[in-house]
Amino acid sequence: MKRESAKMSVEELADVDNHQLISYTQHWIGQSIVMRNNGSPAERQNLLGQLRAGILKCIDLGVLNEVLEKFPAHIQDKVKLDYNYKG
Repeated sequence: MKRESAKMSVEELADVDNHQLISYTQHWIGQSIVMRNNGSPAERQNLLGQLRAGILKCIDLGVLNEVLEKFPAHIQDKVKLDYNYKG
């Protein structure tokens, strides 16, 4: 007999989605720091596209500060300046 799995509430799903978004965006920031101008143009373009989308979504959801708290102040300041973020 197949057991029915527990369903997550809308709030729980939002928390999981936000956690994944925060984790992925932190990962992309870290990758961009390490990659700098190395890698192929396609790799850089792909990473920067993911990073931009992640940061814009984090700004939209109000979680960018959570993303940035992991990084030193100069990285936080650069991201905020690049995206004109005042929060």
